[in-house]
Amino acid sequence: MKIRILLTVIASISLLVVLNACSEKDIVNHQDGDYKVTMKNQSGKLIKGENDITVEITDDKGNAVDAKDLSVHFMMPAMPPSMPEVNADLGNIKQVSGKQGVYTGHVNFEETCTFQVTVKFKVNDKEFVVQGFSVKSK
Repeated sequence: MKIRILLTVIASISLLVVLNACSEKDIVNHQDGDYKVTMKNQSGKLIKGENDITVEITDDKGNAVDAKDLSVHFMMPAMPPSMPEVNADLGNIKQVSGKQGVYTGHVNFEETCTFQVTVKFKVNDKEFVVQGFSVKSK
């Protein structure tokens, strides 16, 4: 009996550790008009190089939005005389199975810098743009 209780406790603790390790941390939240965009990943940070990102889109009431034609563009303006404009796009965007308003994608940042972000998507065939926020790759 004591062994069964001990094994149950160990299994419960192990499950909590695994679930905590799998949870993603917010990189940025931004509300623009009727929609809020949240970008997340495992560390809550973006790095120079390869990044997997989860994008969540909700309405102003916090309800998940079934967005179509989602695109996420990152841009750093040129800084003359030596730094050209830097652009990157979230690629291979897919909706997370069974989760409305949750999408995953991949981006490679070739530079460490602060990017201005533009998120475009359609809801009921109407295009929306969420912009006016930035993220930093380190």
